[in-house]
Order: sequence, then C-alpha cells, then structure tokens
Amino acid sequence: MKKGIRNILTAAFLVYLCLVGGLYVVQRSMIYFPPAHKSDITPYIHQGVFETTVETADGLTLSAWMQNPEEDKEIIVFFHGNASSLENTIYKAAPYSNAGYGFLLVNYRGYEGQGGQPSEQGFYADARAWIKKLGDLGISQEKIILYGESIGTGVAVQMAKEFPLVKAMILESPYTSLPDVAAKTYFFIPVHLLMKDKFDSLSKIAGIHVPLFVIQGLRDNIVPPSLGQKLFAAANDPKEILQLDQYTHNNMPDALKAPPAIEFLKNLD
Repeated sequence: MKKGIRNILTAAFLVYLCLVGGLYVVQRSMIYFPPAHKSDITPYIHQGVFETTVETADGLTLSAWMQNPEEDKEIIVFFHGNASSLENTIYKAAPYSNAGYGFLLVNYRGYEGQGGQPSEQGFYADARAWIKKLGDLGISQEKIILYGESIGTGVAVQMAKEFPLVKAMILESPYTSLPDVAAKTYFFIPVHLLMKDKFDSLSKIAGIHVPLFVIQGLRDNIVPPSLGQKLFAAANDPKEILQLDQYTHNNMPDALKAPPAIEFLKNLD
C-alpha cells in the first residue's frame, strides 16, 4: 500500500515538473501576443499623422506613428498593451491630440511584422531608442509625457527611471510586477522564481519623482486592481488616481479616461 502511494506521489511530482518545465520554455509566448499585420496609416495621414523609424542599440529598425504637438505643448509617448497595435492606440491618443498634445505611438520588436522577439529588456531598448530620437528632433525630456497601458506601464515606469525630467506619466491598468499578475492564474507555479520578464515597477516607483496619473477599472479581470492601488500608494506626489467602478481591463471608454488625465496635465502647468 505504502509503495503504491509512493509511486503515485512520485508520478504526480514528475508530471508537475514536466508542466513547470514546459511553462518555463514557452512562457514568452504566453505573455506576448503581437499582431502580425501592419497597421494602415492611410486613413490618418490627412490628420497630420506620419510614420517614422528608429534604430535600436542592438540594430533593429522599428516604425512608429507620430503627430507633432501644437506650439508649446508636450508630446505623449504611448506604450501600448501586449495584444494591441498602432491602429488601436491611435484612438486612445485622439482626445489628447484634440487638446493640442502631440503623440508618438511606439511599436515594439516582434509586433506588426517587425524584427526581433518580444522581451522585457527588448521593450526597454525599443522605448529608450524612441525617447532618444525625440531628443535628436529637439524635443527635450521636459516636453515628453509617458503613457503606459497594461504591460506598457512597466515600460513607462522604466523610462521614467531612466529619463527623470519627463513632464508626467500616465499609467492605465498598472501592476506591481508581471509575476504578481501571473500568480493570480498560476498560483500553483513558483512564477516569481521562474519568470524571465518581471517588469518590476514596484521596486522602482519610490525612486521616481515624475507626476503620476493612474487609471484603472475596478472590475479588471486581467490585472487585479489591488496591484495598481499598491503601486499608486508607493508612488511619490504629485499623483492622482481615476478608478472606474463599472469597467474591466479592456472596456474603459476613452471619453471617461482622457478628460481627467488632461486636466491633471494642465494643472501641472
């Protein structure tokens, strides 16, 4: 009897190890969902939107969509979510454009047919290249606002750490770290030990003194709202949080999100 139980436990443990090993190998394919097709800029060219490119430090050429700001206005750099695209993000940028802000809609490596494979350090390299390009165009850090959405909030936080003079940072559906998000679903896996890409914003936020505006849906079914609240609590002033009671991760209307964020930016002036 004891030998039979021991054999069952041993077999179960081996199955568990195989499961953990398999998840470790394919983890990035479970994190990133890059669209394969390239967004069509044609419908937006008449609005002053144009395509621009940059070369990263590791030799990749990436494209983005850009619209120049009105005189004396800032430019908002959008780091979109992991399954999003430029075509989706331009709708998020529209209210800010109407208020006179310019925008740079950043695309990541591996997205929309671009070279390279998605990863945390790769995303940082891409974002770093774009911000440096803005500097080459004569746009100072003080004229840059960072906007991160979902996984892009981790990118925005890292950039705020590296470029501390940016005007402000807006985080939509932020989290403390990616393993904290994954632990909600994979509670039976030691994700904090196994995940390669951590996007650990909580460990960075206390050292960042960029004005912060946080947006979250209180019924978020992907990023637990408590994680965004914990990140917000650890952040420095000035900061504000917009909590939309009836909304989830993907259905928060831009008409509700953008006006309070724009008002926050105006008050910084």
